[in-house]
Amino acid sequence: MKEIGGYFGLELESGKEIFHDTPYHFKSGRSSLSFILQHQQPKKVYVPFYTCDALLEPFIENNISYSFYSINEAFEIVDLPQVEKGELIVYVNYYDLKRKYVEYLSDLFKDKLVVDCTQSYFVKGNNTSWFFNSARKFFGVPDGSDLYIPDGKSLYEEYEQLSVNESYLVDHLLLRFNGHTQKGYDFFKQNEVLNNSDICKMSLLSTSLLSRVDFSNSIQVRENNFRYLHMALKNSNLLALSLTEKTVSNFYPYLPSQYIGKEVFWNNKVFVPILWEDCIKRNMASDFNYESTLCKKLIPIPIDHRYGLDDMQTIVKIMSTYGSI
Repeated sequence: MKEIGGYFGLELESGKEIFHDTPYHFKSGRSSLSFILQHQQPKKVYVPFYTCDALLEPFIENNISYSFYSINEAFEIVDLPQVEKGELIVYVNYYDLKRKYVEYLSDLFKDKLVVDCTQSYFVKGNNTSWFFNSARKFFGVPDGSDLYIPDGKSLYEEYEQLSVNESYLVDHLLLRFNGHTQKGYDFFKQNEVLNNSDICKMSLLSTSLLSRVDFSNSIQVRENNFRYLHMALKNSNLLALSLTEKTVSNFYPYLPSQYIGKEVFWNNKVFVPILWEDCIKRNMASDFNYESTLCKKLIPIPIDHRYGLDDMQTIVKIMSTYGSI
């Protein structure tokens, strides 16, 4: 029976915005990946060395063997593996720079390809391969991941039996909303732990919050910020980035010719992340020199919809002051 009376909850009736039209919505990218693995039961999966250990969690928990491959300066696979029947290959659309390459891989590997879109939220599935994203890496929500599956797969009955995620924190979101970013960081880390590979649906809260996002504006702002930084930094960026493809990222990837400590940014309240220290700590790191270089030297500059061109100008000025460009 519906409850009547009592205290009020958050006034979060669903909005009208819908971007991802897939019927499959999970609590995290890892949850989406686990759903794929439990359905496909691959005997082996090829994964990029340049990724975080969180991506490896579903393989470990599902007792599935994986093998690392290397990428080059263009974020493309150095030696394409021979993916046999009963195997899968995971590729990350790094900084949303590789949409055309993803289509090339999809044509090659079909439903053996799993595309990690945790850095490319606005990419949708192509009905040929598997695609999953991560909503909390792009918007102020506690959880959420959209999964696109290949044609010919029927998983909705399995999906409908799943429970809705209720294991999440919102303290960090509220603290940042009120201007207390650093106070919320510990809660943010705790919520990251809760966004594990357990298979369940996206929370009702995230579903409602995402329905209120102005996606068109979010896309436009990110594109503008990316373009501005590229024009300012391209001559000193060792990455050969192209603006011919549509790119809607959270970050502008900057690989300087001279090392820049991230403390330079942090001390000026520009919180560039470290992606991904896990690579350097792995036993076989010495076999993946380029990936180790990216982990140590690459600067992912925030360019999301919270910031405008004046903020990008501030970042460029900081780098100029320290002689970085």
